[in-house]
This record gives sequence, C-alpha cells and structure tokens, in this order.
Amino acid sequence: MFVGERGTEWVYNLWRIINVEEASAMLDLLIENGFIIDGTGNPGFYGSVGVEEDTVTIIRGSTEGVDAARKIDATSRIVSPGFIDMHAHSGLVLLAEPHHEPKVRQGITTELIGVDGNSYAPFRSQEDFKRFVELNSGLDGNPPLPGTWSTVEQYLSMFDRKAAVNIAYILGNSPVRIDAIGWDSTPATPADIANMKAIIREAMEEGAVGLSTGLDYPPGNYADTDELVELSKQVADLGGIYHTHVRYKMGDMFIDPFQEAIDIGNRSGIPVHITHFYQRSPSTGGGAQLLRLIEDRAEAGQDITFDSYPYSLGSTRILIVFPDWIHEGTPEQMKVALASAEARERLRSEVVPRAPTWHDMWLTYFKRPENHKYEGR
Repeated sequence: MFVGERGTEWVYNLWRIINVEEASAMLDLLIENGFIIDGTGNPGFYGSVGVEEDTVTIIRGSTEGVDAARKIDATSRIVSPGFIDMHAHSGLVLLAEPHHEPKVRQGITTELIGVDGNSYAPFRSQEDFKRFVELNSGLDGNPPLPGTWSTVEQYLSMFDRKAAVNIAYILGNSPVRIDAIGWDSTPATPADIANMKAIIREAMEEGAVGLSTGLDYPPGNYADTDELVELSKQVADLGGIYHTHVRYKMGDMFIDPFQEAIDIGNRSGIPVHITHFYQRSPSTGGGAQLLRLIEDRAEAGQDITFDSYPYSLGSTRILIVFPDWIHEGTPEQMKVALASAEARERLRSEVVPRAPTWHDMWLTYFKRPENHKYEGR
C-alpha cells in the first residue's frame, strides 16, 4: 500500500469495498480521509482504507465508529495499492541493499527483474556469471553479493524474506544463449534451440515468469526473429510472457523494431510486453503512429501491452554505441580488441551517438575515482 501526494499514478489491484457498518470494530490499521485510486481505471474517490491481518478493505462513509490499533490521516493524500515497476534493474543491487529505499520511497512494492535480456540465472559456469555481471555493470552495477547461486531456484531464494519489495523474475535470453551456444554470434542450430527450450522449461518450473530480450545488447541480440519465435512458443506453452527491449536498429528504426515484436507474438501465441516504449529522436514518424500500431493489434485480439517512462532521457551502458563486431566473444576478448590501435581507428569511423548529437549524451557512473572528472561530459 502507498500513501502519496495528489498526482501519483500507476497502481494496480482490486480491493473489497464495504459500507462503514460492515467494518470490523477493531482494525490493525485505518487510513482515513484519503483520495483513493484503486487501480480499476476509476478516476478516484474519497474514502478510508482498513487493514485487518492480511485483508485490505475500502470503507465508504464516516469512520467515526471504527477503531484501530494505528490510524493515519491521509487528508490531501492519495491512497493506492503498491506500484509495480515493470522494468527494474535491481537484480543484483537488491541483494546488496535489501531495504531498497529508492524504490520503496516511491511506493513501489513489486518489481520485475531480469529485463532487457540481461538476467543472472541460470549460469552453470561461475566464470560466465562473473563475465556477464561485469559486461552488464553499466546497467545493473557490480555490488558485493551475499552468496553464490547457479539455478533460478537458488537465485530466487536469495530474495526470500530478505528484500523489501516483492519480485517477479523474467529469464533473459542472454544467459540462455551463453549456456547453449556461447558468447559468439553463431546462428542457433535445431539442437541449440532444443537445448535453449530445455533451459527455459527448467527456469520457468523454478519460478521465472517468461522470457525477456534486449535486442541492442550482445550476446542476446545475436538471436534472429525465428530463434525468438521458437523460444517464445516454449514460454507460451508454460503460460509466460515475452518482455522485449526491441531491436531499435532494425529496418526503418521506427515501425520495424516494434513490428518484429508483434510478429513474434503472432507466430508463437505469446503475450507481448514492449518495455520502455518510446519514439526515438530524430524519428521518421510521430508517437501517434506508434500508438496506433499497438492499439490496432490490441483491437484485433493480440495480447500486447507496453510500459513507458515519463521523461525525455534514457540511460544505458556505453557499450551500446559500439558495433557488434567489437562484442564478438567473451568480455575478455572485447577488452583485447579495444586495446588494439587498428580496432580503435575503425571504431572512430563507425561509432555514432544514439542521440541527435554527442552533446545530447552524458557519461556518468564512473567507478574509478580518477575518471570522476568525466562525469556529466
């Protein structure tokens, strides 16, 4: 449950609504006089919320005759269920800082972790796990961890009764591909597909809710559309979802990236969730055209949803601006390549900004103190 200022949104869940006469004589908690947004699409209404053990009830009318062990006056505040963050990069930091105050203080009570194809289980090889943590540290950090794991079940147990928020775990296709194929851009064979499907089955049986992709991030972006369709069929059979950071460099870099996600859903029968759905700048078309694409598919009966952040800037790891050839192989191989004078010269001619100009991008989150002078430049 979250109590916030007017203007707060993005809520979920359904609560039981009763008249004051039906309320228990003694509640554990009574939140009075708030503006209630219950997540049903209702524009909101004034009322009170009672909590008795694990039951939450909306109370209409005066609460004069209702007593509670604790009362909160929510006048001029919004009362809602906890928010769900459908795109969280907390898969490691939540283990290192389980109080998770940056999210809890925003009213977030549930997070989806493992997004962008970048998740942290299963990894049969601890060396591959450490490589992947380093590779993705620009997004998820590289904090000290309270233990080790190999399977999804072991990973999820690390959060149990320790983390301040609920988590849902989605399996990234990068670790699936690393396990089955390795770090290279090798096309998947039928045997590789069968192996990846087996990894997915085991992960979902142990608690994963679906498959995520980040089709700008190697090695997951080495998967072509047909590979993702086949994997999604397995996920759909187990009741999971396809959660995708689309292939933004694909085709016209406007409609085509989202059309690929739609096609994967149509061909596999899986529910599709497009994450951080946005219009690139510059763009060949407008936001209304993108929204129409999604709305048309939803009206046609496809199970498709999206999330979108309300600000104009995004963030990611700096490696995203490098072409795929520099990523080929393990992170150690990439470091060797980056140290090559020949590779650096080639990169100077090939690397371009993801924003309209380099002046629209900032470098942040430097780990080494001697590099802090470059923050924000």
